[in-house]
Amino acid sequence: MQKTPLFQRFFVLALPAFVMACGQDVSIIENSHCDGALQNSEDTVDSPYDQDGDGYFDGTNADCIATYTEDRLDCDDLNPDVNPGLDEISCDGFDNDCDDTTVDGEDIDGDGFTACEDEDCDDLNPDIFPGNAETPCNGVDDDCNPISLDDADDDGDGWTVCDQDCDDDEPLKNPGLEEICDDNLDNDCNGEIDEVCTEDWNGTWFLDQNVSYSCAWGYVELAFSTVDITHSNANLLIEGEGTKGQPGKTSGALTGWDFRTERKVTGGCTETYIFEGSFVTMDQFEADFTARYTGGQGQCGDCKTTVWSLVGTR
Repeated sequence: MQKTPLFQRFFVLALPAFVMACGQDVSIIENSHCDGALQNSEDTVDSPYDQDGDGYFDGTNADCIATYTEDRLDCDDLNPDVNPGLDEISCDGFDNDCDDTTVDGEDIDGDGFTACEDEDCDDLNPDIFPGNAETPCNGVDDDCNPISLDDADDDGDGWTVCDQDCDDDEPLKNPGLEEICDDNLDNDCNGEIDEVCTEDWNGTWFLDQNVSYSCAWGYVELAFSTVDITHSNANLLIEGEGTKGQPGKTSGALTGWDFRTERKVTGGCTETYIFEGSFVTMDQFEADFTARYTGGQGQCGDCKTTVWSLVGTR
């Protein structure tokens, strides 16, 4: 009779015990429940049902729901920052305390926008939310947009419409300015245009430089640092008196704040003296003074046409 080898007999005898042991382990795992008792397959009580290790159990598992009270059930068992023992953190995108009544992005003022994804800059005021119309000068950012300022200074003159700037597109109009004559603007924002302007250019004006020129063997001698202006309606006289009487009294017209006056002395060499410029303010003008000499060959000697750029003040 043929004998079975020893190792084969051992394997046949050991196999049922091995299978039994394996079946027992599988059975323990399969029969593990979220029941509040420590199973052989568990490190701690119901540890397979606390996957994030925060001490709260899977709130979607029927056994856990049957075993534990609501304050022990985790609404997200994969996130340790979410469980019933935590406080709600606003706008982090999680229901931290597992309480759907303390919402992550609550609309406290009921205007349809929250302080989270909708960027309500004041969730306690229903009249403040993105897209709302900006109301100037109410001290509030109605539309939650810092670009549309409550008191923008559009013309950059240091005054806003909230400061009674009557024209925030015109820097020459604000309550801090004095009225400028003949510019057809209400410079001081008092509701009247050029109301106190009296154009009076009469008087002695001091030049920023001395006009000095000599030619024709001393016959022509320009030497003056002031001019006298006489103003009557649209007529203007400008007189500069040199040692030889040149240029003398020039006359002309005033158009707005622009002027041109002239004096011509005819002869073999004709002398023409011209002031042409503008009054910049009531107390300052800018002008070119021209001394022009024309005549036949050699009649003007060494006199040449010369121009001075002048600033006059009084």
